[in-house]
Amino acid sequence: MIQYWTTWNLVWFLGSKMNYFKVNNSLKTSLIMTSVIGGSLVYIYPRRMTLQPIKNKKYRLHFLQMMVADFVFHQMPLICTISTPNDDNTCGRNVIVPFAIWLNMHYMMKTPMNKLYGVNIIKLLGTGISMIGAGGLIYHQYLSK
Repeated sequence: MIQYWTTWNLVWFLGSKMNYFKVNNSLKTSLIMTSVIGGSLVYIYPRRMTLQPIKNKKYRLHFLQMMVADFVFHQMPLICTISTPNDDNTCGRNVIVPFAIWLNMHYMMKTPMNKLYGVNIIKLLGTGISMIGAGGLIYHQYLSK
């Protein structure tokens, strides 16, 4: 499961709840991106998710199971964190650092990224970068003044 960004995001979120990591704009940016992109992969561009073999048996999630998983792993962390005051007010663009580590891990492992999520990874990266840019513009131009 380490291959999915959701896992990294969930560890970051749980670590912030246990005071291992600070609640900051980078975490909130990551949670917003994961919520929107994860939700769109479940509801707008549904696909079949197959869990890795457990005792040599693959397990396919049904749509209802995917909806519950989306709520628990994508939406709940955002709901629990978005109104939490920041421990520091660093720029949300710093989400690029852990994301770059995640991407480089896949590059070194030669992961077929288009198969990982079942969609073209360039579209997902473009959506994420656009969200970081739009969020930064809104925050720095309108909300931080």
